[in-house]
Amino acid sequence: MIWFLLGILPIFVFAIADIFLADKQAIIVSIGVGFIVLIITAAFTGFDPLLLIDFGLLFGLGLIAIKLENTRFFKLQPAILSFLIGIILLFYQVFSDGYMVHFLPLVKQMLTEQMGNAAHLDWDYLKNSMIQVEKIIIPVCFLHGAIMLWAAKKSNKKWILGKLSFIPLCFIAVLAVFMFG
Repeated sequence: MIWFLLGILPIFVFAIADIFLADKQAIIVSIGVGFIVLIITAAFTGFDPLLLIDFGLLFGLGLIAIKLENTRFFKLQPAILSFLIGIILLFYQVFSDGYMVHFLPLVKQMLTEQMGNAAHLDWDYLKNSMIQVEKIIIPVCFLHGAIMLWAAKKSNKKWILGKLSFIPLCFIAVLAVFMFG
């Protein structure tokens, strides 16, 4: 959860800074916070390609927004990221077992370290559940991307609410998978 909060921190910083500063300064502050988040996250978890893409979009769209003097370009970052994640997950679903399944050995290792013996868990069930959850999260990513495209034209408040909508959307989707199979 902490990594998600760090990931949305530049967005909140932009919205708050935009109240007190000019657009250009708010974007620069947000990019600076994004860079700090990138370094902190990488120090603890390593450089994840998605993390680099996230910051690259923040930085690139921030520069475009500053150059064109239009914050809407900066506000497109979450939409583009959501569409990109949806495309990546869809690619893995079509051409392999799915993206999240690749993390199953890591989950097994973590559970074994924390619980002692995780061998009693039904790993086939867990793998199938991960595949089902991922199938549901793909359209959620595209829905969130569409929400963020709409919100980029609106106030910062609606834009932040749009950004935060991803968590409840994912929660509802995962809950539906486990309740209805």
